[in-house]
Amino acid sequence: MSLIKKSLIEKCKSFVKFGNNKPINFESICTDNRKYKKESAFIFLEGPNFDSYNFLDDVVKLENIETLVCRWSEERESIYSYDKQVVWVRDTLKFIQELGHLIAEEFKKKHPLIGITGSNGKTTNKEYLKKLISLVVEEEKIISTLGNLNNHIGVPLTLMRIKEETKIAIIEMGSNNFGEIKFLSEMASPNYAMITSIGEAHLENFINLEGVLKEKRALYDFINSSEESKNVVLNFSDCYLKKLDVTEKVLTLNDQLNGFANYSLTDEGLDILSGNKKISIKNKSIVGDHNKYNLAQCFILASKIYPALWNMEDEINKISFDIELNRGTFLEWNNAKVYLDAYNANPASMKASIAGYQKDTSAIKNDNKLFILGDMNELGENSEKYHQEIAEYVKNLGLKNVFFVGQFAMHYKVGFEQGNVFESAQQCAPEVVKFVRENGIKSVFIKGSRSLQLESILDIKS
Repeated sequence: MSLIKKSLIEKCKSFVKFGNNKPINFESICTDNRKYKKESAFIFLEGPNFDSYNFLDDVVKLENIETLVCRWSEERESIYSYDKQVVWVRDTLKFIQELGHLIAEEFKKKHPLIGITGSNGKTTNKEYLKKLISLVVEEEKIISTLGNLNNHIGVPLTLMRIKEETKIAIIEMGSNNFGEIKFLSEMASPNYAMITSIGEAHLENFINLEGVLKEKRALYDFINSSEESKNVVLNFSDCYLKKLDVTEKVLTLNDQLNGFANYSLTDEGLDILSGNKKISIKNKSIVGDHNKYNLAQCFILASKIYPALWNMEDEINKISFDIELNRGTFLEWNNAKVYLDAYNANPASMKASIAGYQKDTSAIKNDNKLFILGDMNELGENSEKYHQEIAEYVKNLGLKNVFFVGQFAMHYKVGFEQGNVFESAQQCAPEVVKFVRENGIKSVFIKGSRSLQLESILDIKS
């Protein structure tokens, strides 16, 4: 059963009135008729350049849609002819944000609600948390962010998916501009949180890493200022997060023996210690040292909420931590081992992925590897410098076979003159197939920002 009730709707400041004397059905919500999946309510969102109310005729034809949420105006009262329950509001976006907040406040009275932010690893950590928690909570009772719905629209829609039977909610929070994490933290009102890292992401607006820290710490500030909040996990191996004060609510994770919890990486996984408790995780599905660390963060938070996890070493080692395609996955392709991470890229994540890949493929000579590096977007005025630095990093590792792809490919080439330059994945793809076949390539590394769709390279067969 949904947590959305008439009584909660009436508490929203933007609520105007109910249109018909019919039951409210908010078991599932749709905002785009093109992505309809048998939801029971439709919300007509509006923006500067769109108004989904223009598709009213298409919406009412959708099967199962029983409730419509719409901005009230006299001109729109003709909607009554469709015999649907109508919830009239002053602003549909503000309404879902207010309703999402009320649901969060109601839910966290009894259950954990986790907020996650950071420059890198948000989605990976969300998935790792889900997998760990599913050892003690039925998977269908865990609600988490779907896809990239981590903004001012996606977060309230995620909160509105919470049901009476839900036991825990995991909310991913993204940001492109100052003030967004503060807004999302206050709306989602989490009682547990995690800040994964501070890195060079969205520097067009944040300017520098101090700006990124200023934005991301808003979640830390919320946890510390809220009497109802419990804990926030901080990566104290991150030199910027280390600047934050260690309050009674902070759970620090460090690679030195001076934190709430400490970790050490091993060839097979990692060891985690906290007080007199220790767990050794040896799981081959964790790819790269950066993901071993991500798992350490998730374990500390999950075990704080569910202490039984400290005694579930065997169960954790049997979990497959592979997550969706494009987010750091090893694949077999054309008789080569391919590491594909084509969802996002910034300097910190690029270095971490390359380092992890090199460690995991240390048995393969560099001569038998091909590296495909795509654009790192939204880096602002220093974009050229960052691409050049990554290319120099690759050069210093002694790598030989490197393809640069995208609008910033020539910036890469400044730092590594031997690299081959391609404008797009489509232009690069046939050359990859040819190069792999003719040069004895046994492994391929692929990473770049989502806009390039580098995964399309794997669609071309030799």
